[in-house]
Amino acid sequence: AKMRHMSAHPRWRSPAMALLLSQQLLPLAAALLSADKVAKAASSSVPSELIHTSAKVLSHLPATIAKSADAAASRKRPQQVLVLGPHHSATSITARALNLLGLWAGETDELLLDKENPVKFWERKDVVSLNKQRLIDGSKSVDSGDLPPFVGYGFDASRGAALNNSAAARDVVSRLNQKMPWVTKDPRLSLLASEWLSLLDEQAVCVITLRHPLAFANTMMGSSTSAGLRFWTRVWHHYTSSAVSACATHPSVLVEHESLLAHPAVAIARLHAQLSALGVPIGALGDTQRL
Repeated sequence: AKMRHMSAHPRWRSPAMALLLSQQLLPLAAALLSADKVAKAASSSVPSELIHTSAKVLSHLPATIAKSADAAASRKRPQQVLVLGPHHSATSITARALNLLGLWAGETDELLLDKENPVKFWERKDVVSLNKQRLIDGSKSVDSGDLPPFVGYGFDASRGAALNNSAAARDVVSRLNQKMPWVTKDPRLSLLASEWLSLLDEQAVCVITLRHPLAFANTMMGSSTSAGLRFWTRVWHHYTSSAVSACATHPSVLVEHESLLAHPAVAIARLHAQLSALGVPIGALGDTQRL
C-alpha cells in the first residue's frame, strides 16, 4: 500500500522512475515480506525487530533514489563515486566492476587486495585507515565482547573529530581528484558517508548495495558467538539507514546483492546504464560476461 501511495506522486510518473520502482523497490519490498514469514517460523523475538528496521530503511529509499532523476540535468558531470553498504553485501564486487569499467580506484600498492580472491577488497589503504581510526575515536567505552572490531560497535558520530575536518581526509580526496572519474569503497563508509560527502562535489554519486537483512545477519553470525539475528539486523539497519540518509541530497543507485550474485552480467549492465544516465563518464560496457 505504501508503494502504491508513493507511485502516485508526480515525481514517480516518468517512465524511468516507474521502471526503477518496478525493478528495484518492489522486489525489495517483496523480499522483506518473505523475511517476515521466515522469521516468524524461526523465532518469535526476531520478526518485530526485523520488520521495524527493514521497513524504516525502505521508507527512505524512494526519496533518495528520486534525487537521481534530476542529476542528469546537472551542468557538471559526476566524477566521484562512493560504494556504500554493510560488510558482506557485495561492495567489493561492485567496486571492482566499476574499476574495470574505467573508474579509478588507485595504484596497486594503494589498495587492499586478496591474492586468493581477486574480487576482494579493492579498498584504498588510506581511506580504510582513516575510517578505522574515526570509528575508534567516535565509539563509546563499552565492552564489545567478541564482536568483530570492523563493525564499529558503539560508534556515535557526535563523538571525536569528524573526517570533513581532517587534513588527511582532504588530502586523500585531493589525490583521487587527480584521476577523475574515480570510485572508492569501504563498508565503514556507510557510517561515515556524511563526513566524506561534505568533502566531495554535490554531484558525487552514491552506489548503495542492498542485501536482505536476514541473509546479512546469517552471514555475520559466524563472526561472533554472542550476537544473534536481532543484533545483526540492528547493525544492518544502522549501516543502511546511515548511508541512505547521507546520500539524500546526492544522485544514488541501488545494487541488489542477490541479483548481482545470481545474474552478474545483467546487474552490471543495469548499473552501467544507470550511472551513464546520471552522466558519470564511465567506460563502454563491453563484455559483461568477462566482467
